[in-house]
Amino acid sequence: MTSARQMPEGSSKLIVYYQGSAGQDLNFALNGSGSAVSKSTSVVYASQSGGDVKGEGDGGGLFLKWVIQPWEQIQYYALAGAGKYALHVPSATVTNTLSGERIGWTYGAGMRAVLHPDTPVMPAIALDAAMARSRYFFSRLTQGSLGGKSIDHRLDLYQYQLAFEASHRFADWEPYGGVRWQRIQTHLSDSADGSAAGGIEDGVSPFLGVRYQWTSRESLVAEAAFVKGVSFGCGLEIKF
Repeated sequence: MTSARQMPEGSSKLIVYYQGSAGQDLNFALNGSGSAVSKSTSVVYASQSGGDVKGEGDGGGLFLKWVIQPWEQIQYYALAGAGKYALHVPSATVTNTLSGERIGWTYGAGMRAVLHPDTPVMPAIALDAAMARSRYFFSRLTQGSLGGKSIDHRLDLYQYQLAFEASHRFADWEPYGGVRWQRIQTHLSDSADGSAAGGIEDGVSPFLGVRYQWTSRESLVAEAAFVKGVSFGCGLEIKF
């Protein structure tokens, strides 16, 4: 949710934004025939043998991101947010959907190196590294078209990313884009019986965004990516 543009040394900015995802690829590594996340509800099956079970996540939330540039080329940032998430995992015959009304949370941090500033003839180029942790709570399991069951599950997501980005400003508009490598580590646990499953999903995704300079201190930002699921965001950037 930020372009590759450099900031003045000693400055900062706050970004308030909504971010959502649909069909986000997740992975659960299971061992043994008939392994399951939950012994009581059989949330995840490993079919007839051990292996990886692919899942998908849908969700969205409201986030705050604080960016500071203490030196000429380096930016640091921290983010926090809250929202809801639903997990879809196939079993032997149907797809299990885990959901809940309780709000989950996310927090993270990162740093960005501006490798080249934006000039009239060359775009800004930046390298970004970040990590974040999310936790969501599930109280309902729906198995295909069957009725729901009450559950007590927790999903932890650990996300690591490295992105290469470029942007260039044209009057009040600043399009940007790049490519992002992301690793998502999952841990799904059943609070009732202590059983759990987890895995790692790696992916490389291009992303595109645009920043519109609304006033001298405020800008509107929108961004989307379309590989390993769809992610999208839009928000307001405030300079200080």
